[in-house]
This record gives sequence, C-alpha cells and structure tokens, in this order.
Amino acid sequence: MTRLTALTLLTALMLAPAAWAQDEITLDGDDGEASATQPAATDSAEAAEPATPPDDRFATDEAKVSYGLGMNMGMMAAQTIQQVPLDFDIDLVLAGIEDALRQNDPQISAEAVQGAMTRLEQRLAAQQEQMVNAASQQNIAKGDAYREANAQKEGVKTTASGMQYRVVNTGEGASPSLGDTVTFNYRLRLVSGAVLQDSFVQGRDPLVTPLVPQQMIPGMVEALQMMKVGDRWELVLPPALGYGSDPRGPGGPNSTLLFDIELLDVEKPAADDAGE
Repeated sequence: MTRLTALTLLTALMLAPAAWAQDEITLDGDDGEASATQPAATDSAEAAEPATPPDDRFATDEAKVSYGLGMNMGMMAAQTIQQVPLDFDIDLVLAGIEDALRQNDPQISAEAVQGAMTRLEQRLAAQQEQMVNAASQQNIAKGDAYREANAQKEGVKTTASGMQYRVVNTGEGASPSLGDTVTFNYRLRLVSGAVLQDSFVQGRDPLVTPLVPQQMIPGMVEALQMMKVGDRWELVLPPALGYGSDPRGPGGPNSTLLFDIELLDVEKPAADDAGE
C-alpha cells in the first residue's frame, strides 16, 4: 500500500463522526496535513490547542492520532453493539482488535465465530417470536373486549365482515367505486386511545389516493364504497380488516384499529383510463 493511500484511509477513519471529539478534523491548505479546526483567535489570546492530558504517552502527534483512531474505531463498534441486545464481553472485543492490529494468530477459528453467530441469531429470532406472540395475544384480548362493548352502543352497526361503523354526519354526494380516486380526512387510533395519525389537524392535507385493495387495508376499502361524499363515519376494524398479524402494523400484530373518516371528494377515472 502506498503512503498516500494509507494516509487517505487513516484520514477517513479520523473523520468518522465521534461523540467524544470536541474539535472537527479538517484538511488545511494543499499540503494534505490534518489539523483540528479551532475557534477564531481573539486579539487578546492566541488560538490555544486542546489541553494535553497529563500523560507523556500523548506527547507526540503520532500518539494523539493513534489514540484518536482507537476512539473512532471504538465508537463505530459501540454503535453496532448497542443495536444488538446481547451482553458483549468488552475485554474480548479489545483482545480481538489487538490481535488483528498486531497480526497475531486468532485465538479461535473463524468457523467457531460463525457458528456462535448463527446460534445467537436463532436465539434472538426465537425471543423476537415470543415477544410478537405475546403482543399479539394481548392485542387480540383487548380488541375483542373493545369491539364487544362497542357493538352495544347506540347507532353502531356491524357488517358481515365484522366491520363496525357509526354514522356521524350524512352527506348527499356520490359513492366511490373501486378504481376511483378518493379524497378524505381520517384519524387513526388504537383501543388504548393513542392517536397515531390525524389529517383533521389544521394545516394538514387530506389523503388523496386510488380506491384499490393494493393500496388500502380491507376495512377502508369496504367502508369508503359504502359512504357518500359528505359522510363522516366512525369505524372499528378487527385485525382481519386491518394489518392482521403483521408486527409492523400500527399497534403491533392483531391490533383492532379505530378510524374517524370524512369523505370529501370522489373522482372517476378518465375515459381513456376506464377503457383500458
């Protein structure tokens, strides 16, 4: 490796974001020498370098850069470690780094490391599945109880699919069909009362979207085709009409979803589009 390439790699590592750094590393001039950007010097004082720790190990520039390189490597490793719910042995992390830098023979084989990683991935996957199942059962129980109580409220109707709705305001406009473009305001809540999305808030635009199953959950597709422009309905959707068991859905797997919808406009497809 040429000296220029090595210097470029070293500079890249030193430029990596590091929370511990108090000064920004930059390149001054055309000579490619690294320096630290300092606050502008005042008339009464010279630009002072950062205080040097009372340790002669940091007496040279090479020593300071060596330590900074280690800190940046550690910060990048820490970011990875923090994303994995495992109890890492920091001493062994340091031992691995030292062996690599000193080009020592590995203390364990690559196969042993890969096998351990595979087993840990399987263990984490099993733990994640348990968490999802627990959340799913909890959401099912809460949702079932909520819908049972809601069905008894005045004005609430239940369709064959299990969708519950209550008419808040009645409009006199057209009803949309599949393929139409609909404009509506909506508020999405969970049975806990938490509001996740709300286009009724002043300053927010209503949703404009084609009424197609590929872009909407089943409960919204069903409800909007039953509504007229000007209608405002309250919906309670069982999991099958929402995001089902998908843990990425609002509220987690098997959540019952509460919608407040106001249909504002329906636009039919253009004649050319309808004929295709």
